[in-house]
Amino acid sequence: MTIRYCIVGEQKRLLDFIENAINSYQESANKERVSFPEKKEERVEVEFLQKKSIESSKLSFPYYRIGDWRTAVFDYNKGNLENLSARIRAVIEVEQPIHLDILYRRLASAFGNEKATKPIRNTINQALDSVMSDEVVIEDGFVRFKTFTDIKARIPNGVQDRSIEYISRPEIADAI
Repeated sequence: MTIRYCIVGEQKRLLDFIENAINSYQESANKERVSFPEKKEERVEVEFLQKKSIESSKLSFPYYRIGDWRTAVFDYNKGNLENLSARIRAVIEVEQPIHLDILYRRLASAFGNEKATKPIRNTINQALDSVMSDEVVIEDGFVRFKTFTDIKARIPNGVQDRSIEYISRPEIADAI
């Protein structure tokens, strides 16, 4: 299918608007008149190619969702590492397998920071190693629950796209 679209009218209106704005602008008494050369009529031809059909199995991938530590229940009767572990669980449940760098960034705001500083990373690592050691597995820099084995490829949702180094190998293998 071929569509022809004439852009001369839009160009002329835009040039007229700019010329009018410049000529009506009064900064000093010595106002210069600006004129633009007439634009020749141009035609642009646009051709839309029909996309080949995509396998239905590729469309069944879930969208990537972002975990929120604020959904965790804060228990005043528990210690700091236990409450931090609950926040880590809230993020991992949604995003697993999640790269450690992304986990640090998600939890930085729980500490009142925008960036994950070294003390924040160390505290998260301490919670993963001591409180959550029986629950999680860390492989190639990705964290997931030990019981989670069904790793599926996820489609970017546009809110936050992950670069390739933050996508686990099993997830990439599932996409292929």
